[in-house]
Amino acid sequence: MRARIALLLIGVASVMAFLINPRGEFPLNDDWLYARVVQQFLDTGRLMRPPLAAVSLVAQTLWGATCSAVFGFSHTTLRLSSVLLYLLAALATAGAVARRAKTSHAAFAGLLILLSPLGLVSAFSFMPEPALAAAVAITVLACVLWEEQQTASRGIGLALAAACAYLVHPVAVVMPLWVLVRAWRRPPVVGSDAAMVSDRSFVRFLPGLAALAGVVPFLVWYLHGTEGTMSGMWISRSS
Repeated sequence: MRARIALLLIGVASVMAFLINPRGEFPLNDDWLYARVVQQFLDTGRLMRPPLAAVSLVAQTLWGATCSAVFGFSHTTLRLSSVLLYLLAALATAGAVARRAKTSHAAFAGLLILLSPLGLVSAFSFMPEPALAAAVAITVLACVLWEEQQTASRGIGLALAAACAYLVHPVAVVMPLWVLVRAWRRPPVVGSDAAMVSDRSFVRFLPGLAALAGVVPFLVWYLHGTEGTMSGMWISRSS
């Protein structure tokens, strides 16, 4: 049944891509700025955050560079990579809901993400929102899987997903905190291997703590390079 939901979401995304047609060597909205960062990274191997960019750009640039290395750098390649990220956000959302609710609810949740008007505006561009939506949704799914069974692979996956979220956008530094709050408030699912672990066992907090450990060096790096950017101007006015 979950495979049917995945096929449904993939089918809807394919129809959307066919109707909207993301092909074209021209920028949309502000994605020319982020495309330029990807191109500079491919040329120099260095991540250079441009002026007026308040986002992290780390994970998004690595994703765009990986897709460009395989399919060639172009605005079309970057837009299609965003469509794929947006589809991953819908699939991860549906997967998380499917493990806690009915299949119909999971399908509705996935379609709700996929057909969101605000989401579609960014999905067919190389704006940061699709990458952020995918990182957050995957973190939620990883957290649900970790609560069901606390294995090393699931814990590492959860920590990496939560860290990846703030490497897309600094507002997502709340994700490791959210993981820690869930570890504290939600007991393990009864009947799973996690039920054998104490509700307040230190093991439950390891993924959140691992992701949180990277927040401080990330913020030092991020704030160090904010001079001349939108976030830097906001900080200077607030101080």
